[in-house]
Amino acid sequence: AIEQVARCKELATASEAMVTSITKDVRQLDNAKRNLTTAITALRRCAMLMDAVEQLQVAAERRNFRDAGSLLGAVKQLQNHFESYGHIAKIAELRGRVQSLEQALRLASLREFELLGE
Repeated sequence: AIEQVARCKELATASEAMVTSITKDVRQLDNAKRNLTTAITALRRCAMLMDAVEQLQVAAERRNFRDAGSLLGAVKQLQNHFESYGHIAKIAELRGRVQSLEQALRLASLREFELLGE
């Protein structure tokens, strides 16, 4: 009987160690899944940002101020997700392009208003 109790304690201890190990593994997998999901979301947003900046460039070249205005709003909203990634070259490049396009659109729209006033 004492041997059976000792054996049960050994099995319980082994089971507890196994559960602890499995729980640790599950936590690591949960963290990996969370990190992967975050990375995929960031990549999707980056692709959307790059596409929106390209569309903004086309709208600016065509002097399509209506489309450019809505695209600029979308670009700004997407850029907010990347504020902490400013040290990454591609993000910094996109930010610079957007600033240049915004300035060009501002000047072009002012010119259009001046032409209307003549």
